[in-house]
Amino acid sequence: MKLVDEVVIKALSSMSVEERRELVLTVVDRLLSQMSGAERQTLMEHVVDHFLDTLPNEERSRVVRELVPRLLSQLMQSGDMTVDQFISSVVSSLPNMIGTPTPGESTARD
Repeated sequence: MKLVDEVVIKALSSMSVEERRELVLTVVDRLLSQMSGAERQTLMEHVVDHFLDTLPNEERSRVVRELVPRLLSQLMQSGDMTVDQFISSVVSSLPNMIGTPTPGESTARD
């Protein structure tokens, strides 16, 4: 495996940015077509976590702002949701996401 890694690294270093990009996209497309849903989810979680971890905070914020609407659009399409249903779902889940009580829940200050 180490030999393969060395060959790949050498090949990638001699490619242009556009050639590397096309190669990566082609390989990812082939892999995705062969993966189960669970395998795709695991891969996506790994990519998102490691991709975002490598970005400076200001760039991370910009990238997330650009990617989240695309992901939410896919979520809405796959869940057959209207915008109103989606917004209602998000608003009702916000307390859980940020750790605040929902209306009617008691707090430590009560």
